[in-house]
Amino acid sequence: GHTAMIRRRYKVVWFAGALLVGLWFLLFVLSSGREPTAHGRTLSQWLEALDNPNAVTNVQTITALRKMGGKAAVRLVPMLDASDSPLTLRLVNLARKQGLVQIRFVPAPVRQRRAERAFEIMGDQAIAAAPALVSLLIRRGTEPAEYLGDSANRAANALSTLGHGALPFLRPALCSQ
Repeated sequence: GHTAMIRRRYKVVWFAGALLVGLWFLLFVLSSGREPTAHGRTLSQWLEALDNPNAVTNVQTITALRKMGGKAAVRLVPMLDASDSPLTLRLVNLARKQGLVQIRFVPAPVRQRRAERAFEIMGDQAIAAAPALVSLLIRRGTEPAEYLGDSANRAANALSTLGHGALPFLRPALCSQ
């Protein structure tokens, strides 16, 4: 009767959770395959190194990020606009409670901070990201401040690190509100 129904419901919830974790893992594996690399480490690994800076790591990270150039820069733009839905945060918390699979989840504020720092480091080596940054600036700059989440500010700051090369790309932004 009642306990069998609860048990079945529990199995369905557990299966759905396992399926979501599996799909998330598959997505992670597929997306990490296309990630730019330098000196045998992926962009994500170099960005992670920005979290705990020390003199040796800094020189290696700066060299690696500049070497990856445009390929890395273009991938940084969505990170400036990163956000986590309440559902995602709930699923991550649920997934972390189980001990079978270790969940590697980087919260949106951390992704944003890493991308900002990377743009500062890369400077004009990140010029390939200029069109996407201008697009983000225009898209988010028209939203009311409470929805903005500072994405437009982060895009503007990143653009300011690109140097004079970014000026031609700013023309569409000048026509926008």
